[in-house]
Amino acid sequence: MRGRIGSSLEQYRASIRPSDIDGERCHARAQASFDAGNLMFACWKPGFLYVTPTRLLFYQGENQLLEVPLADIEGVAIVTARWVSKRTCEQLELRKKTKKGLRIIRLRIEALHQWKALIEERLPTRESAPAETS
Repeated sequence: MRGRIGSSLEQYRASIRPSDIDGERCHARAQASFDAGNLMFACWKPGFLYVTPTRLLFYQGENQLLEVPLADIEGVAIVTARWVSKRTCEQLELRKKTKKGLRIIRLRIEALHQWKALIEERLPTRESAPAETS
């Protein structure tokens, strides 16, 4: 009986997950939480994280809460940080460049190391600045 309930739940989740977003194929997707708060207060939102060839997206139901072009990600790390009520846990931290500077985005997701590697391998390679010659 227990396997049947889990199976039905997974079938439902699979039915509501898009196989593509705006014409881009989803490379990976998983249930996650996104910290939509600020430096003073965390505000964790449950939902689903998606990776396409060019973007990382976070949806809560049909609402898109986050879209990060992979080209804007400066770095990916696993950090131990505040979560809820004086508790800490490992989180996936994305450093995103913006016009105002660097923005830190934190996600809670299973298989942190696998997701870190998955995102890093999809980041565009950065050309190093040419050396100055005298």
